[in-house]
Amino acid sequence: VCDGWLNGFRFTFSHQRQSESQDRIRANRRQDLSGFELDTYAADLRLESQSPLGKLIYGATASWGFTDSWRANYDAAGHFTGNDIQGPVGDGARTRQYDVYLQDEFALGERWRVLAGVRYSHQNVDIARVEDPVTGRPFGIEDEWDSVVGNLRVDVALDPAQHTHLFAGISQAF
Repeated sequence: VCDGWLNGFRFTFSHQRQSESQDRIRANRRQDLSGFELDTYAADLRLESQSPLGKLIYGATASWGFTDSWRANYDAAGHFTGNDIQGPVGDGARTRQYDVYLQDEFALGERWRVLAGVRYSHQNVDIARVEDPVTGRPFGIEDEWDSVVGNLRVDVALDPAQHTHLFAGISQAF
């Protein structure tokens, strides 16, 4: 695809929408309508180059999430009695995640393949409204995390025609 140090690349942009709603009627005929909508946008840049051992794969990803949550309450006669602070998840949540990664895939002889990699991630969350389970009052949450994780995977062909493989791996999660 490319000449020189870069053998190939791929850029991906995506949008995912998830929504959920619940209409609950209790034994005493009270009703609550609740739900959430989550929009997630993501971008990924993946690059490939030759390494001294094999194929080097590296790149960066970013994702942004936006969540709105609600709950409306009604009495047994069907009259609106008010909105709760949040629905099934915190309301007004905004998440951001940024990652960079590097992995090398190489052969060890005719039948063995090894993939070793490392990833750095930064996650940030800002939730505008969450209901305190003790006091019932609203509060917000802001936090962020960083992590470095690694992985090692091995694939061995069990027959000369390479129809049957044994795969093993170890990795960390963030």
